Amino acid sequence: MRLDLLTDINRDYAVAMNYPAVDRFLVKILWWHLGFTILMAVANSSLRLSERFPSPFSWRVLGGQEALGAILIGIAAAAIPALVRGVTANHYAWRVIVSGAFTVYSYLFVFMSGGSIEMHFHFFMVMALLTVYSDWRLGWVVLVLTAAHHVILNSVAPGWVYFYGRNDLAVVAHALPVTATAIFTSLLCNNHRRSVAILEERTIQLRKAKEGADRASQGKSEFLSRVSHELRTPMNAILGFAQLLEMDGLSPDQQESVSQILRGGHHLLGLINEVLDITGREEGRLTLSLEAVSVREVARECFDLVKPLAAEGKVLLDDRAGRFPEAYVMADRQRLKRALLNLLSNAAKYNRQGGTITLTCEERPQEHLRIQVSDTGPGIPPDKLERLFTPFDRLGAERSAVDGVGLGLLLSKRLVEAMGGSLGVESIAGTGSTFWIDLGRVEGPLQRLGRLGGDLHAPGDVVPSRGPFVVLYIEDNQSNLTLIQRLLVHRPEVRILSAADGRLGLELSRADRPDLILLDQHLPDIPGEEVLRRLKETPHTRHIPVVMISADATAGRIDRLLAAGARAYLTKPLDVRKLLALLDEILTAQEPEPA
Repeated sequence: MRLDLLTDINRDYAVAMNYPAVDRFLVKILWWHLGFTILMAVANSSLRLSERFPSPFSWRVLGGQEALGAILIGIAAAAIPALVRGVTANHYAWRVIVSGAFTVYSYLFVFMSGGSIEMHFHFFMVMALLTVYSDWRLGWVVLVLTAAHHVILNSVAPGWVYFYGRNDLAVVAHALPVTATAIFTSLLCNNHRRSVAILEERTIQLRKAKEGADRASQGKSEFLSRVSHELRTPMNAILGFAQLLEMDGLSPDQQESVSQILRGGHHLLGLINEVLDITGREEGRLTLSLEAVSVREVARECFDLVKPLAAEGKVLLDDRAGRFPEAYVMADRQRLKRALLNLLSNAAKYNRQGGTITLTCEERPQEHLRIQVSDTGPGIPPDKLERLFTPFDRLGAERSAVDGVGLGLLLSKRLVEAMGGSLGVESIAGTGSTFWIDLGRVEGPLQRLGRLGGDLHAPGDVVPSRGPFVVLYIEDNQSNLTLIQRLLVHRPEVRILSAADGRLGLELSRADRPDLILLDQHLPDIPGEEVLRRLKETPHTRHIPVVMISADATAGRIDRLLAAGARAYLTKPLDVRKLLALLDEILTAQEPEPA
């Protein structure tokens, strides 16, 4: 601990640790002392007035002047601290005065009680009371005043201190316990002060550490948001145009080339999403949409997705997913799918050639379901199991031909735990591994509707399409604009306008009144969020639906823009079929523009 900090805290302690409530309480106690002093003075002088009012115990019989003097001293001892407290800014000076006032009352009570042993305890009560300030100097104030009182009066008026006359030895005898008490309370206060100083320094250090961590977290979030944007923007062009090529008539060789582009692009996109998801989970920004999810459907989809990877490694799939019970768990469907797909992908990548992957589901106690992924790979040695969920630690597999970054298992575990479940592993070296996901079982939507007697076959309303439509795309990236223009060739009833910056986009939206606005978040002049705000504040454009299309996939930004009035938020790289479906949904639901 730095000595200069300790010195500063000790020096300023009396001012910094101001206890207004304690001060007010001590003033009240002083006034109570004054009342007790008056009662003692009246009772002690009553023997001089009448034999019918004897003084209690062996209290000293006071004359009229002595009684009046005791009352006046008591008034001064209570009034001076009360007055000074209202006018002085020096809190330590006030504490010295209040310490002296309590000490004076100790002298008065001992004097008026005729040296009663019981009244001597008042002094020790005062010493204990003053420790509330944790100021060792106040104990020495009481000690100095007591020493001066006993020494001076022992010489000048010994009867006021020792009622059996002058006694120098008694002065020393009284000084020893008083000094010991002062030393003890001083040490107690000083130790408490040092504890407060240490606590204060640690609080400062923790506050600085927290501020540093907050700044680092904010910087990391901004960095990842920027990296996400920079990576997703070129990926949008790669995957977007590859999807357009896939929709054209291609030769088998060309189709295979496009498939390789899409497969590699989606793999890179998955890595980007894993980093963002792990960071979002660490910062508490991971948003979940929990609902009843069919285990059979998710398992079937994941099993189908992992088939090409298993075929590459000549790994056999024990297809039991179709025989899963019709059971539901409380989960976020996409997050559960990602977690299970990670486990299946690992089982395929790290399996032996000709090995087997088995996907099973079983009921567990307390209304839980367990989804298990078992493989016949090399297994995991016991000494490496504890490192299994360490980020970027691939347990030596980084030297193999198997690709990966060591984040999939950690992400899966955190996703499952965020959904209220658990993820674990059992492995035997040389035999294989079994990873499992436990989630709470719930009633399925069809089961609930059947139980409630709902109509499961009610037809939905069909909204007829109309046109022509005008779509405004506010985007500064030419490749992204070209992609949308090429995509809308499949919708001849849609005419597209484009704006390369936010200001031009606002002008076109007011002039042309488009049926739909596609808006990028990162524009060269005005942020997309600000463009959205102005669109929703302008009466002529307030009714126009806005779909955000951006490479920024952070959950906080998505939630904020949806709350600001965006109809939907699509992240780059675009899923062109999803975009077309969204355009059809919004445009066919459009009402004629109000006059």
